[in-house]
Amino acid sequence: MAQAQGDSDLAAILVSHDIVYDGVAWERHAASGRIVLRSLEDPDGTTSLGEWQIVEGARCLRWRPAMDWECYAVELDGAGGITMTDALGNAITGRLVPR
Repeated sequence: MAQAQGDSDLAAILVSHDIVYDGVAWERHAASGRIVLRSLEDPDGTTSLGEWQIVEGARCLRWRPAMDWECYAVELDGAGGITMTDALGNAITGRLVPR
C-alpha cells in the first residue's frame, strides 16, 4: 500500500472524500478540522461529532475536547481503499468516495 506524499496531501484527500465502511458507517472530514461519523449499524443511525488533524502522516481524532487525541497510521492503496491502524495494531479498512 502507498502512503500519501505528505500531511497536506493526506488532508486534501480526506477533505475531498467521504470514507465509507461498508454497512457500518461513513465519515466526513471538514476543512475546519471537524469530523462527522455516522453509524449505520443502529436502525436509527448514530451521529458523532469530533475533531481531526494530520500529524506527521497520521490521522488524529478526538471526539470530545476533554479526550486525548488518538492517531492512526494511514495507508492508501491507490484504488480508493484506505486503511487506518492504531498504536496497538488494530486496523480498519474503508473506501474513499469523492464528494
